[in-house]
Amino acid sequence: MGVDGNIRAISRGIKVLKVINQYGSLSMTSISTLCDLPYPTACRIVETLQDENLIEREGTRKSYRPTALVRTLSAGYKDDDEVAEISRPHIVKLTRELRWPLSICTRVGMSMMIRESSHTVALYTLSTYHRGYTMPLLGSSSGKVCLAFSEEQDREGILKLIRDGRAPGAERAAEKLRAELETIRAEGYAHYDRVRHTANPGKTSAISVPILTNGVCRATMTLAFFSSAMTLADAVTAYLPELKRTAAAIGTEMAQPLRLV
Repeated sequence: MGVDGNIRAISRGIKVLKVINQYGSLSMTSISTLCDLPYPTACRIVETLQDENLIEREGTRKSYRPTALVRTLSAGYKDDDEVAEISRPHIVKLTRELRWPLSICTRVGMSMMIRESSHTVALYTLSTYHRGYTMPLLGSSSGKVCLAFSEEQDREGILKLIRDGRAPGAERAAEKLRAELETIRAEGYAHYDRVRHTANPGKTSAISVPILTNGVCRATMTLAFFSSAMTLADAVTAYLPELKRTAAAIGTEMAQPLRLV
């Protein structure tokens, strides 16, 4: 039992499952390192998850991947299934036109999670990102645009967390973020130059726009491009109009009432 009343074994097991699910396939050494766990502890947790059929070993490889049973853990949450289903044909079409990959993300706490992506059909991409990959809310363009177009109480809650933090200059950091979010809201997009939180840190830059349904931000759409290929300013000029148009089309379709066949 942890000092705050949490059961440490459960917390560790969830952390291991989340990491394996995020990366798709990991060796035991990688699991131990990414989860900051002693190697023997990681082994015991992996064995337990195997016994529960939530992960499996990849044939003769010494790597572990999630099984289809993991999906049952989210069986009660269907909202993001609709986001992925509706957005998929839109982002595939746009990716084939622009050649850069697109990702659809939704907020999960202080992170943004990929719900759908077109990396597998993009002509230009360094890595493939699957559903479940997460990025920090305040360290990504998708997170910034999501926060900018979220309800006021959500924005104020995040700003309060920053102000109440113990970091030096917390008040100034909160006000800087407030001003940045206001600019994003006015311009309708966010950007991030040389993104750090990717499989290839600093190699790509990103532009994100909100997907709005009846004025509510349901998800975000992000285009990633090689930082060496063009400047952010050139990318915004070239791609922002199509990004906004596609995001608006997805939002409009999501707002339509469900039709029974």
